[in-house]
Amino acid sequence: MQPNLVGFDTDFRLLDHQPSIVEIQFKSTLNTTVSFKLDLQTGRIFEIANWAPQAMIPNWHTDNPFTDWAIHVDHHIIQLYAEVCTMRSQQTAYAGLLSSLNNQTVRDIWIGKYGYRVHS
Repeated sequence: MQPNLVGFDTDFRLLDHQPSIVEIQFKSTLNTTVSFKLDLQTGRIFEIANWAPQAMIPNWHTDNPFTDWAIHVDHHIIQLYAEVCTMRSQQTAYAGLLSSLNNQTVRDIWIGKYGYRVHS
């Protein structure tokens, strides 16, 4: 039986970004696509999908976590490989968001460096 993780609160905030809710997807070490939504104003993680305790972030213990991941924001998908945005136009349009919500920050949010108050 898989754990029933509804969501959790963190202390991470990006108060000035609109829209405030983004979706993050990453290819896990199990080759599954884990996704979750993050409310940038409250720090709440919710709508977690395809997660299992064994589904870890690739290279989570290094300075270059993730291999294949994406941020869905404002009806756009920003595809990233490690820390590099694959489309230059998106890199420019979302430079502020990508500088604050980079691969290391997302990893730190997920592993609890910004606090971890679980909802079940």
